[in-house]
Amino acid sequence: MQTKKITLVGYYGYDNLGDDIMLDCILKEIANQIPNIKVEIICKNSENLSSILSKYEYVNHIEFKSKNKFQNFKIYIKSIRNSDITIWGGGTCFSDEDGIGNFKYFIFNILLNKPFAYLGIGIGNLNKVRSKIKTKILFKTMLFATIRDNTSYKFAKRKYIQKNIFLTSDLSYLFKISNKRIEKPYILISFRDLRNFYSSSEIEKRHTNILNFVSEIAIKENLQVLFLPIDSVKDSAINERNSIYFSNNYSIKSEYILDNKLNSKINYIQNAKYNFSERLHSLVISKFCHLNCVGLSYSPKIDRFFEEIDSKSYIPYDKEMNQKEIEKAFSYVPEISNLEEIEKKTKTAKQNISYLKKFIYAEET
Repeated sequence: MQTKKITLVGYYGYDNLGDDIMLDCILKEIANQIPNIKVEIICKNSENLSSILSKYEYVNHIEFKSKNKFQNFKIYIKSIRNSDITIWGGGTCFSDEDGIGNFKYFIFNILLNKPFAYLGIGIGNLNKVRSKIKTKILFKTMLFATIRDNTSYKFAKRKYIQKNIFLTSDLSYLFKISNKRIEKPYILISFRDLRNFYSSSEIEKRHTNILNFVSEIAIKENLQVLFLPIDSVKDSAINERNSIYFSNNYSIKSEYILDNKLNSKINYIQNAKYNFSERLHSLVISKFCHLNCVGLSYSPKIDRFFEEIDSKSYIPYDKEMNQKEIEKAFSYVPEISNLEEIEKKTKTAKQNISYLKKFIYAEET
């Protein structure tokens, strides 16, 4: 087979646990399935990113200069001109709150007639007219897309496109996590910056209700409370602020943890007695390791994950985050993860890269 070149883009270089995990899974599975390949990844730089990329000799990193948009566009265009395909890798990249499918860069692919595609993505809330128009343009011009959940898949098929769209599962199912852990006497809380989703008063009420409930568990079981930002860029302020609030208002020892390293975040999640989180991939790790966790959903994507693995230990995004709902979710915490369903999802996660291989070598078959 002829050597092919991929330009890879995504929410990388921001020390977000979920995106770092998905990037590692993409690169590892490409190495397993597509031997004759070169990957050029364009993104910011970070310690985590460098650690991940150092494992893969076939990957070249081109750093985006975050404050120079014109230079970034030049870097991007140069890369896609010399690539066979551009890939967006993982995450809910179509939503009113978090952006529409890398539109501002993929428009160059459309103009230059350079193919682009999506791997293991999800679709969130698309209510704005502008979001719908951009989504329609991208889905009509992309080469293919693999979709990580059935709801997003059905929505895309019904609203936007009938061909070259495939149902797979989240790329993080491919991540290998050690089952070795030492349970420590703490509750882990990971809040997300939700300003794109709720008003300030709604966020404050939501988080106060969670902290009140957690404080009761911590007192009853003599546990410390740790606050860990899963996205070290976006979530640091909200977790630090709540850590200070918790220390000042509850007679319980608490600590704010700012550790950007991928493995450190995983260790904090694995060793917690309970994990209360608004971040999807923090909950994914807990469930994969059969640990006690409560999903604090703000988005359909978290609901879909818990539904996939037949778990009820979460508060749905369309429910009020009140004492009753939190107690209800916590009552399911001892449940065992559906291992059979997780194994099925792991197999379908490999198909994300199988479809990539199929399309980049389509002309040779």
